This record gives sequence, structure tokens and C-alpha cells, in this order.
Amino acid sequence: MLEALIAAAALAAVPGTPETPAPGDPPVVWLTWADDDLSPNEFFGGTDHRRTFQGILGVYADPAVVVFDYSTLDDSSNGSRIDEVTLTAGVLGTWRDGDVITAHGALGGGGRLRGNFGGNIVQENGHALFNDEYSNSAYQDADDVLLAYLYTRVILGPRRPLGAELVAPVVVTSDGQVQADAEARVVGRIAWAQAWVGGRIQQRRGDSGSAPGAYTADFEDGAFLTAGVGLGWFSASVLYALDVDGDNLIGAIGFSFRT
Repeated sequence: MLEALIAAAALAAVPGTPETPAPGDPPVVWLTWADDDLSPNEFFGGTDHRRTFQGILGVYADPAVVVFDYSTLDDSSNGSRIDEVTLTAGVLGTWRDGDVITAHGALGGGGRLRGNFGGNIVQENGHALFNDEYSNSAYQDADDVLLAYLYTRVILGPRRPLGAELVAPVVVTSDGQVQADAEARVVGRIAWAQAWVGGRIQQRRGDSGSAPGAYTADFEDGAFLTAGVGLGWFSASVLYALDVDGDNLIGAIGFSFRT
């Protein structure tokens, strides 16, 4: 039976890594939409700053995994914008020990294009739906890069009512940028219902390639709290930035399809 899971996850994922929108084994296909307007602080008055839109498509056919990421970055401090399109391919392996532990590991690589790929149009139309203010920032030029990634997820008690997950994606680009996250979360499950809470450390180091990239990296670097709930086909979660005074709640919506 094909199971569809609607999930929300903060900041979605490190672009290009096979990080799925909800706890559990990797689905066959997943889609994620992250946007500044999905934050509770912004829903009724959205702005354009940082990673204002992120769309992800992931496909997993054991052992191959392919991830496409489309992100729009905006630096509201100087009115500059850039889009980043990331495509990676890799291999994902799984090791299981009954109901005790499941470990997933992926290794892959690809490329990231930077430039004008219509992100301003996406944001303008999206804000128009809610009559929100739209910041028409100017596009910057930036170099395209190659990248490699390493991804691990360890699930403790994968089918027990109470378990835990450890998630750690890392990306290194050819121009020296490092995007690395580590999250630990407790996951409770009852039939089709689940809930989770945890903490996430995000590190952004090196050259981000552009002013909007640096502005976004500055926000994404730090400590965050994560929490989510799910019932049947629906789940939602948020990420809270501990050291940011305002605009510190981020949201996303995702679809995960499992056989």
C-alpha cells in the first residue's frame, strides 16, 4: 500500500542531502516546500529574507538516491537576491538489528547552479496570494560549484512506542563552503500517530558565494529546537532559533510516499 505522509520540517534540509521531512526510514519519493511565509510569525505578513523558498524532490530506489533542491536566497539588508539549484546523486545503505537499531548512511555528489532561475517570480506570486508585501531585490552574479555530501541517520527503537533519532548531513562545496547539521530527537509512536521533539546544531562555514548566501548562512548557523506531531496522513513541525530575537520560527510542508 502506498502511504502518503504530509510533514512540516524547519529549514527543510541541507540542500542536496537525502534528508526527509519526517522521522523514519527513507521514503521512495519525498517532496518538501519551505518558505518564510510558513512561519507562524510571517503567515499573515510575509517578508523576503534568507532562504525565502526551498523546494525539494527526492527519489530513493535502493541503493540509488537522487535529490533536487531549488532555493531562493534574499538579503533584505542590501536588497540582493540569488537562486541556487542543487542536484545530487548518491548511494544509500541500511543496516538493521531488529527492533533495536536501524542505521542509514548515504554518500554522494553533484553540482549547484547559482543565478537567476525565476525565484523572484515564485516569491512575487506567492506573496500576492496573501496580499503580502513583496521585496523586489536585485539579482547578484555568483559562480557555480561542485559538491560532495555525507548523510547519516540512526534510529533507536524504530518500531517501538518510544524511540530516538540521530541525523547528521554534511555538504562540502568546491569553493570551500561547509554546511553541516546534527540533530537528536525523541520520537513517540502510537499506530499512525507520532510526535517528536529535539535539538539541532547547524554549522555554516566558508565562502557562501554571494551576499544573500552569506546572509542566509549567518541565520542558519546556530542552535535550534525542533518539535513535531503527526496523525495518520498529516504531521507538522517547527524549528525555533535560540539566539535570534525575531523571525525565529521557520516552517515547511512535505509529502513522503512509502510502499
